[in-house]
Amino acid sequence: KSEFNNVRIDTIKADVTDENQVKQYIDATFSKYGKINILCNIAGGFSKPKDLRPLCDIELTDIRGTIDMNLYGSIYNAYYTIGYMLKTVQNSSDKNESCSIINMSSIAGSFGLATAGDYCISKSGVDGLTRAICADYGASGIRCNSVKPCFVTTPLTTAMDDALEEKTGQRGCREMSKPRQVHAEW
Repeated sequence: KSEFNNVRIDTIKADVTDENQVKQYIDATFSKYGKINILCNIAGGFSKPKDLRPLCDIELTDIRGTIDMNLYGSIYNAYYTIGYMLKTVQNSSDKNESCSIINMSSIAGSFGLATAGDYCISKSGVDGLTRAICADYGASGIRCNSVKPCFVTTPLTTAMDDALEEKTGQRGCREMSKPRQVHAEW
């Protein structure tokens, strides 16, 4: 739990690739608060972050691991949250009540990126998920957007610095972003 601009934020540590864990924490959140207004799908990365290779040189189990983390984690979160968001909007006395889903994507979801095919595939899926949610639930008061930064300096990417440094400059990436810069874009 933390506070940001006088708003209490509850964070949950869980494995987003485990559908049962996701369902449990979403059910628990709705039970505790009686509504869910915001979902931020920000978990993600590579199955083997220090092992960037061309797509057909990546083990299929590693490709699946990246897709499970980046795409299925977002799908599970959205799938189990949207029903509660619909209840939140329907049960509100405020006719302007709405909910928001924010999916962390990447420019890699729109452009190919050498030696990161598994990541590109998964983030392209996140972009499709975002569009599908907008089409299905936008009229019901659920907004869905994706944030598509370039490479962001995190503990994960720090371990990959050499590999990512040479990718910086590909597809419009001028430099590694800092987490605060991504936050400022929201």
